[in-house]
Amino acid sequence: MSSGSIDVGSTVNTKTLPNLAPVIYASFEPQEIAAPKGYIGISDLISELEKDDKSRAAISKSRKWVADTFYDKSSTLAALRLRKGLSQASLAEKIGTSQSHYARIESGKDDPRFSTIEKIAGGLEVDLIAVVNAVKESKVKR
Repeated sequence: MSSGSIDVGSTVNTKTLPNLAPVIYASFEPQEIAAPKGYIGISDLISELEKDDKSRAAISKSRKWVADTFYDKSSTLAALRLRKGLSQASLAEKIGTSQSHYARIESGKDDPRFSTIEKIAGGLEVDLIAVVNAVKESKVKR
């Protein structure tokens, strides 16, 4: 070991290298946690419920209520989507992308191409300008 550098995982003798303070470092990767035995995750539950027409209509109505109640004056992508009663997954399917890709766009983590913005506008049945403004707003909030 050379003076002033320490290899990862090595120990430090603070008597021979008094200027170095020991540091504890831990890195954690997010992990998908499975539902306990006998239970189902919320995403899986909603997907299962949406297979039934009556349940799908009720869930859509609930999404619209969420938009009206919590996103009243908002023009974010989430608000536009919820006002149409759509889940991220259903809108993503309508526009030909994955739910995770759409979620990154909605959260402002991804910059969509113009062609994707056009698809989102078509999927939501709103003006192109409304989607452009919503994408801008999601970038500002981030």
